[in-house]
Amino acid sequence: MAKITQVLYGHFDIVTCVCRSEITIAGNCFLATGSRDCTVCVWIWNGTKCAIVDREYPNQEINPSPAAILTGHDTEITCLWISAELGIVLSGSEQSLVLQHTLNGDILRSFENPTKLSTPRLISPSNDGDIIVCYDRSKLCLYTLNGKLMRQAIFEDETIQSMVLNADSQYTVIGGDRGFVQIVRTHDLQPVYAYPQCDASIRSLAITHDQ
Repeated sequence: MAKITQVLYGHFDIVTCVCRSEITIAGNCFLATGSRDCTVCVWIWNGTKCAIVDREYPNQEINPSPAAILTGHDTEITCLWISAELGIVLSGSEQSLVLQHTLNGDILRSFENPTKLSTPRLISPSNDGDIIVCYDRSKLCLYTLNGKLMRQAIFEDETIQSMVLNADSQYTVIGGDRGFVQIVRTHDLQPVYAYPQCDASIRSLAITHDQ
C-alpha cells in the first residue's frame, strides 16, 4: 500500500503544475511547483535521501523550505520547465507571459506573448536551447532561449494536450483531443506526419531513447 513519505508547505493556494529537472552528476535534481497564488517554488531533491531537503540545512527533511520563490506573475501558473544544467526556470501564467528566472529566483526576461491574452499551456525545450511554447492548446511558438519569437503555427482543428521533442530536437510530437499523434518539424513548425487516429484523447506522450 502506498504511503505519504513527505509533505511540503510553500504555497498559499492550490498547486497547479509540477516539473522536475534532469538529474545532476551528484544524483540530485530540482523540483518546481506552480500555484494559483501566482508564485513558483523551487525545491532541492536529494537522491541519496530520496527526499526534498532544505538548502541551508541539507539534513533537514521535515518541513524543508523552498530553495527559491519566483515572483513576477499576476495570474495562476499554468506551465513550468526547469533545467539544472542551464540554471533556469521557465513559467507561464493564465492569459499572460512566459517568464525566465534563475534557480536563485532572479528574473531574467519575459517571452513575447503573440496575442497578449493567450495562455501558455505547455513548454518543451530543444537541445539547441530553443523553446517551444503551446498557447491556448492550438498555437505553437518557437523561441530562442533569450526569448526572441522565431516561428509560430496554429493548429485550428486540434486541441493540443501533450507535447514532446525527440532526442535530437529535430521533430516535435504533439497529441490532442481528437486522438491524433502528429510529428512536426521543430525549426519551422510544419506537420510532416500523422499517426492513425486513436479512440480517445492523447493526454501524455513519451519517446523511447532508441526512437
